[in-house]
Amino acid sequence: MPAPRLLAALLLPALGVAADWTLARNPHFEIYSQDGEAPARAALRWFEQLRATVRQETGLDVAGRTPVRVIGFHSETEYARYRMTPTADAYFVAAGDRNYIVMPSLGEEAFPMAAHEYAHLIQHAASRRFPPWLSEGLADLFSTLRVDRRGSRIGGALPGRLSVLRHTRWMPLEQLMAMPANSPLRDERATSALFYAESWALTGMLALSPAYRPCFGDLTAALAAGADGPAAVQSACHKPLHGLMHDLTAWVAREGSKPIPLAAPEPDSALPAITQTSGSAVQLLMAELLLITGDLNGAESAYRDLARETGESAETWAGLGSVAAARKQDDEARKLWKRAVDLGLNNAAICFRYAELLDADPSRRDERRAALELAVTLRPDFEDARWMLAILEQNSNRPEAALSQLQAMREIAPARAFAYWCAKADALTALARGDEAKAAAERAAGRAATAEERAYAARLAYIAETHLAVRLARDAAGNPQMVTTRAPNNAEVFNPFIEPADDLRRVRGKLLEIACGQTALRITLDTPDGKLSLTIPDPTRVQMRHAPEAFVCGPQPGNPVLVEYAAMKDKEGIVRGVEFQ
Repeated sequence: MPAPRLLAALLLPALGVAADWTLARNPHFEIYSQDGEAPARAALRWFEQLRATVRQETGLDVAGRTPVRVIGFHSETEYARYRMTPTADAYFVAAGDRNYIVMPSLGEEAFPMAAHEYAHLIQHAASRRFPPWLSEGLADLFSTLRVDRRGSRIGGALPGRLSVLRHTRWMPLEQLMAMPANSPLRDERATSALFYAESWALTGMLALSPAYRPCFGDLTAALAAGADGPAAVQSACHKPLHGLMHDLTAWVAREGSKPIPLAAPEPDSALPAITQTSGSAVQLLMAELLLITGDLNGAESAYRDLARETGESAETWAGLGSVAAARKQDDEARKLWKRAVDLGLNNAAICFRYAELLDADPSRRDERRAALELAVTLRPDFEDARWMLAILEQNSNRPEAALSQLQAMREIAPARAFAYWCAKADALTALARGDEAKAAAERAAGRAATAEERAYAARLAYIAETHLAVRLARDAAGNPQMVTTRAPNNAEVFNPFIEPADDLRRVRGKLLEIACGQTALRITLDTPDGKLSLTIPDPTRVQMRHAPEAFVCGPQPGNPVLVEYAAMKDKEGIVRGVEFQ
């Protein structure tokens, strides 16, 4: 078997990359350069300035996550094998716990492309669901950002985009706004170029022009919430599409706006770490890119070569598991991901995907719990993993553990809000925290979208303020039987002999007489409304509270009592309970 260094030297050319790569990193970025140290340092400094400017102007950042991984090849030739789509001159992709920006080079001429892809990264990190035209338009607008010692500027014409608009018939705005992300038109150079150019122009006008800038925030909020494009423009900016198109053609004729100056922020002062990456590290990086771009055969081959070289590696087995999962080979993916976890995997996203594959097997519940616990340990803000873990604990009759995970969730997605508050109400009820459970159920009701959901939330609120008890009822033949029911938590006394169909009355008075008959007892009360006679068919089915140890039939000394009885039509009422006061 060749020595590891020799094997790496043999493998890396097969992947289309040279073995010598430089890594420049700080807490926010990892810059991989195939062109050596100087481009890596320059790119790291520029990306840090870009991050600081975007954070200052928009408040958006990806701090607290794993560093953004930027990969810059030596040329288009080396980049070609790892291209995401035929028209992708560079790209951003989120894969597991990592955010990647992949570019043909790290030269200064590539920085506008890098800013474009960083815009996509920021939108993804902020969970902004913009329609494709706005997402790409914002990315192009970011690409006009210039950061240097004189300060920062944004806006201005992009000559390539402008040329397309000047020499191509535009698509109607209705078509532009309705084009989905997976439209085949975006894989064709000509229509793709028009889509990007028109998206850039429209977004630039909406974001920077004095006429539209005041409504831009309301417009983007509506679009992020899923509003229809034309309707959102009309609502936010009070402009129909034909008026918008008229203004846009005038805007493009003036070559857009002049760059707008921005205040120069202070970038992070952390000194970069510069290292030469090992052959196995580069091979792992390239295998990840092959997996990301969908070359499953190439990725599998690279991971297996790496496994032969490095032996037991969590990252390698995790990668092979991801290849199997992409091929829908769930059993193989489970086996490989378990091996990765056992070897100390530190990838929260893979832990979560592994737990998802274990969902159908109740016998592996503990294994699934361990994978989810590792995921939230590695990434405390992993809300999907916490949610799945909370439901797992709830289904395992561990309400305290479920509540702990629910309370640790920092942001509740609107689509999950109803289920979240229902789960919280359920856990709090199981822990006998009735008031909190009822409040959670009311929060669920406020987020219910259907009558069925509102009814379910009301049921949870009822359960929260009651507890299980046993009471007397009658079957279809009229025979008495004991059944479970729910009694109010705050009720001083629960009387199990009150039947659901009872016309229940309560009366205060003085006990005057107990008449003992062969089939029933009868009591007579002196009440504010006069004398009242009631029947006791079965003394064993009357709740006596604070009663004397024994009764004597006949006249009574007039003790004050509170009597609960079922009123009957044309008959004496039937006593259900007597409290001696």
